[in-house]
Order: sequence, then C-alpha cells, then structure tokens
Amino acid sequence: MPIMVLVLTFVTMDNSKLLGNYLLSLTAAQRPYSGNRVAVICEFLEAGIGLNKKECKEYISQNKCNLAPAQIEILRDFFYFCGIRFGQARRKKGKIVKPLEIVSDANKLKVSGFISWCEKQYDYSPSSIRMKSDHMKKFFRYFTEFNLENCRSFISTQESEGRSPKTLNLYMLTLTQYGEYVKKPVKLKKIHVPTTLSVENVPTLTEYNKFLEWLRNNGQMRFYWIVRTLGQTGMRRSELDQIKFSDILHGEASPKCKGKKIRIIYFPKSLSQEIREYIKTAGIEPDQKLIKCSARGRELSSRGLDQRLKYLADKAGFPKEKAHCHAFRHFFAKQYLARCKDVVQLAELLGHESVDTTRLYLQRSKDEQRKEINRNINW
Repeated sequence: MPIMVLVLTFVTMDNSKLLGNYLLSLTAAQRPYSGNRVAVICEFLEAGIGLNKKECKEYISQNKCNLAPAQIEILRDFFYFCGIRFGQARRKKGKIVKPLEIVSDANKLKVSGFISWCEKQYDYSPSSIRMKSDHMKKFFRYFTEFNLENCRSFISTQESEGRSPKTLNLYMLTLTQYGEYVKKPVKLKKIHVPTTLSVENVPTLTEYNKFLEWLRNNGQMRFYWIVRTLGQTGMRRSELDQIKFSDILHGEASPKCKGKKIRIIYFPKSLSQEIREYIKTAGIEPDQKLIKCSARGRELSSRGLDQRLKYLADKAGFPKEKAHCHAFRHFFAKQYLARCKDVVQLAELLGHESVDTTRLYLQRSKDEQRKEINRNINW
C-alpha cells in the first residue's frame, strides 16, 4: 500500500479518484493487482493524456517499444473500465450478384492447382482441404476473374444469403490464400465476431477426479493420461496431436498452435514423474504419441477421440456434454484462476493473444452464481 500512496502523489485528485474506483472494481471482481499495474496506469495518468479513444490509441502506439505486452493489456483493461472501446474499421462491401450458368474448365483447373498448393503449404486436415475447394468452386460459379472487387461482391452475396459471420470469415481466408497462390494479393477486412464461452458444460473438480479414478480403475490408462494432460495443461486438441510421452518427461513441449505459431506448454512435475513410471511398466517407447490409443496403434481423429471420451463418460457416469477436449481446457482455466487469480499469466499459458479472450473464463455458471447468492445474501 505505501507504494500506491507514493505513486498517487503525482496524479491529480480526479485521476486519483478514477484510479481508486478502478482498483475497487478489481477487488470486487476478485482480481488481485500488483504495484506494477498501479505504476503503469499512474504513468499514463501523469502524462496528461485525455481519456478518449484517439489519444489513448496514440499513447499506446507511441510507447509500444517501451511497454511489454502485459503492460499494454493493463492499459487496455483500464481504458475498458473508463468506457473506451477500440473498435474496427468499417468493412467495404461489394454489390450482390447472381451465379453464372457454367464454370469454365480453366477455372476448374485453377481450383485443383490451388488445392495441391494448399496441401503442400499448410498442415490442413482433409475436411479443411475439402472446405477450401468448395469455397473456390463457389466463387467461380459467380465470377470468371479473380480480383478484389469480385471478392468483395462474393462476400456481400454470401452475406445476403444468410451466411454467418464465422462462415464469411472462412470464405475471406480462402480468398486471401488463393490470392497468394495466383500472386494477386487481396486485402479483405474480417468481420468481428464476439467471442462467447459456455461455462455451463465445464467439469467440476469433483467430476474430473471421479472420471480419472474410473478410467484408472477400469484399465483405460491411455485415456486417463489424455484427460489428465488436458486438465493439467489446458492445451488445445490440435496441440495434443503433437505431444509425445518424451515431451511430458522433459517437462515442456513446443507444439505448433493456431496460425502455425509455436508456444511453450509446461507439464507439472508430478505428471512427468508418474508418466515415467507408467511407460516403464507398460513398455511404451518415449517417442510414441500420446493419442495413439487404438489397438492397432493408430492415431485417433478429433471426432474419434471425442466419441470415445463420450462413450467412456457414459460408462463412468460422467456428464457426456462435458466429455470433450475443449471442456478440459476450460476446466484448467477455471481451476488456475480459482487458485492463482492471474488472468495475464493464464492468457500466456493458454496461448491467447488477448487477455479479453481469457477474461471470459471469469464468468460463472448458473449453479456457481446461485451458490454465491445463497452464501452471501442474508439481509
């Protein structure tokens, strides 16, 4: 507390009150704050910057070299509290058009070439490759030439037909990649889709532990290690695909994640030690992948793994709607926040680019809200 008083002496009375209200809001939301958070905000307030979108944006832009990503997130959080939102530029739209009668053979060949290029360029699943092919075939049912104006018109036409923002963004990604393939780059503005998170279908700690116990007692050891690894790291399904037993023994892994970025995933020491004993007893090679669960040693597909988890959950009396990889990622996030209460650190552990995405995990389920009301409302 003395640090905070020292810093506040350089801040005006109005700003001091504003900062105090912000810190009170953090306390009310059970979000602990450090002296560093206070210092970053005070430095901004001392600069005499107006609390409006334009000046706040300029301040971050001018000080980007001196601010760590976590400090920028602190400022954005403070701006959000002050009612300042950083929106997106308006997307340029094209005219709505009608489909052509036929697709030329030349354009069909271009689509085939594009798909071959995608298979070499990107690590896509067969279903994603089929989706890319469908997107470009649909584009050439409306246009004979590929250019920016036609791309915008195609997106506007699909939007008029009721396609969702997520689907339109997928179309735009494919068109951007095709532009790269034919060396005619196009720049399309993505549609902002608010991130939502269902907190109702996340396992409780008791459910998680009971499921693990059932898997162990019923000889489902590979699935036991998969569920435990997901629950103790919060990794994505695509990252799980790349994990070997040797990674867990080493204590960390660097899988490719979203956008082909590489991040570090840490494994708890207790997990590493128990895995070491297990593979020694079971005679498993350390370089074997964790998801090689089938009798023939094949890797399970995403759908296959979720189906198997739901089947085992039904046998174990575990809620089937909570038996999928992403549910255990949510479980990890909620457990970490309950113990450590550090949303910035959690964002790094989950591989989120923005703390705003991670903050969704602060939401409580209906049952949790009901318990809070019953425990605290007594007047």
